[in-house]
Amino acid sequence: MANGEVLGVEKIVDAGPPEQRWNAVIVSEGYRSNEMDQFAIDAGNFAEALLAAAPFDRLRAAINIFRVDVTSTESGAKDPKKCNGTGAKPKTFFDASFCSNGIRRLLIANNGRVIKVVSKQVPQWHMAFLAVNSTISGGSGGPVATFSKAPGSTEIAIHEMGHT
Repeated sequence: MANGEVLGVEKIVDAGPPEQRWNAVIVSEGYRSNEMDQFAIDAGNFAEALLAAAPFDRLRAAINIFRVDVTSTESGAKDPKKCNGTGAKPKTFFDASFCSNGIRRLLIANNGRVIKVVSKQVPQWHMAFLAVNSTISGGSGGPVATFSKAPGSTEIAIHEMGHT
């Protein structure tokens, strides 16, 4: 059973019909229900940064960005002590965790669950990002570009998008 719930979707950058645009989706992880206003701000900041970066700055008219609001029971992500982490084990919807493969900054989540949620909320999606409510620096590519709220997080997200 997931630790939280999917609240819904909002189109935060509207360039036209999803069937005719490239659709990026940013999903919240480790945000409690009382932190969703902060996620809306974080997602907006991410959208601005993405659309300011080349080549997206020139392609803005062809890009929609959606925000999928998903609450978690607790804030943050797992931070195992085996990687000199805090030992935190918050209950989150997508089970985000640092220390994948013994690398503290390698932040992963249940990508299958993210894709299932994104596919239901935005069937025409092309790129999914998972924004993790943690100030510890980390991220990963793969099926979903995952990133934390550390300083420079928008650059981390765009970097991880390259891996994805």
